[in-house]
Amino acid sequence: MKKLIPLLWFSLFLNLSFGQSLFQQLSAYNFNWEKYKDQLPERKAYFNLNEVEIVQLHLSYALPILKENTSNYSLENQKKRALLIEHLENYKNEGRFPINYEKAGRIPVFIDKHKTHCAVAFLLQKSGNENLALDISNDFNLDWIKDIHNPKLLEWQIESGFSLEELKLIQGAYFNYSADGRTRWDRYQIPQEPQVGIDNYNTDGLISLSKDSIKRTGIWLKGEGENGILNGKWIQNAYNGKLWIEGFYNNGNRTGQWKEYYQGTKILCRTENWRNNKLNGLRKRFNRQGELIEIIDFKNGNAISKINYDLEKGLQYIRKPIGGNEMQTEILSVKGRLLASGIEEIHNPGNLEWFQDIELTALNQFALDAKQELEPKFSLGGYNSFQNKSYQNQTLVKYKKQCVWVYYRENWTKNESNQTLLLESYPHFAPEILTAFQFINPKIKSVLFDSIVLSYMDDKALELQASTKSEKYHLHLAYYPNPKFQKVNNENYFLGKAKSEIPLLTNGIAEQGQFNEKGEKSGLWKYFNSKGQLYRMEDYRVEHQNRALLGQPKIVSGGF
Repeated sequence: MKKLIPLLWFSLFLNLSFGQSLFQQLSAYNFNWEKYKDQLPERKAYFNLNEVEIVQLHLSYALPILKENTSNYSLENQKKRALLIEHLENYKNEGRFPINYEKAGRIPVFIDKHKTHCAVAFLLQKSGNENLALDISNDFNLDWIKDIHNPKLLEWQIESGFSLEELKLIQGAYFNYSADGRTRWDRYQIPQEPQVGIDNYNTDGLISLSKDSIKRTGIWLKGEGENGILNGKWIQNAYNGKLWIEGFYNNGNRTGQWKEYYQGTKILCRTENWRNNKLNGLRKRFNRQGELIEIIDFKNGNAISKINYDLEKGLQYIRKPIGGNEMQTEILSVKGRLLASGIEEIHNPGNLEWFQDIELTALNQFALDAKQELEPKFSLGGYNSFQNKSYQNQTLVKYKKQCVWVYYRENWTKNESNQTLLLESYPHFAPEILTAFQFINPKIKSVLFDSIVLSYMDDKALELQASTKSEKYHLHLAYYPNPKFQKVNNENYFLGKAKSEIPLLTNGIAEQGQFNEKGEKSGLWKYFNSKGQLYRMEDYRVEHQNRALLGQPKIVSGGF
């Protein structure tokens, strides 16, 4: 009988999910969809969505309605409205939404305890009305727009270019997140919020909770303290009884060193240091071979700097925030020699802090806050397994090179004639440099530079400047915005119905060439259309004019 219960529960879940329409699914998120029912397609509900995907689904159908609506507001307000709609679209794509810690079921949350804004609060913030958003959060944080009685909100609504009904549609309700996951079937495999008491293993899948501190066998969680205030050691064991997380509390505040092991093993994953419930000092992370791969320096809860170790390449990446989304980055050898430095911009599809490009595990607060449940997965064979949608699957932080980067010669010998190849003097970065610029001037492969200066935009190299004792180099690239590619025979081609005879390894390049010392075009310049086809060449080598190169290239039809 016990084996039948999961199957019966799954059948009920499956019937409810597939029996719903899209309208019913969206109405569960915001009852105001009743007024826009005619503007939704008639289709079944989307199955197996996590909480973030549900909010994105809601906004995906609300945004076209907002864009199509023509209001009678002034031209100035219409411009404000258009800009806010653009912000709302970015908000949807970023996927960082409030979490409901307050009540069971779905309720609006204007701003949660992590200062994450709902869609309407986000629009207030983006229009320069953050103080108003905070006032509403203080007085009406769990209310629908219709129940928020703040005259300043109505004033802003008129100025924004949105109608009140549109704001009601934009708002949403968030499902509750249980910080105490002790009742979940997968509780032994997820991080738990520390609390006073002892939870023990039970073969029936249930947990017996004891309010004393008596040591017992099969302990899963243990938090020392009295009257609900943690004071002393806190531990969480993994599903197999091996220690997973351990740390200390002092009058309810994290203190001292916390440790985390790779779940189910005795291999140390991470150590971090706390004082007065804030990270202070070094957080260190290790790989499964016990090697140090990351150090982050914290002061009063704020990350000051971060070092990542690329053990395979023998590099250290030192990153320090300099404002906005930008980082000052230095790349060093294992022995500490500076190899490159420049600016990076944070590309953050996972909505993490800049220092959180790590394996998301228990001591990461984001893991405790992420509402990513394990949901049933259905296959043609019937009930199969549970699909893991937990915190480990978050998209991580990435860094894109921007502005000016300087690369320094890595290998030095007394006899420079023995070191003429770029790959020898810049072994770590020569492949990147040659990929971008060797087709402009193949000579750079065999020139000895003391340093090389590159400029970037969104991780794409734009300019190269470097000098030898007798010659200067200035190579140039320009790109089409947001190119799209198809891969054919492991080579990149632009989307289109024709391709050149020569493989198009242009990666969105619009033009390439070089300048002389006076800043004038020099040598051979090539121009590509938006499909990646070479359509013009210009030869500025006066002594070697070759007008036969000018004109349209030969195009081979077909391909795509």
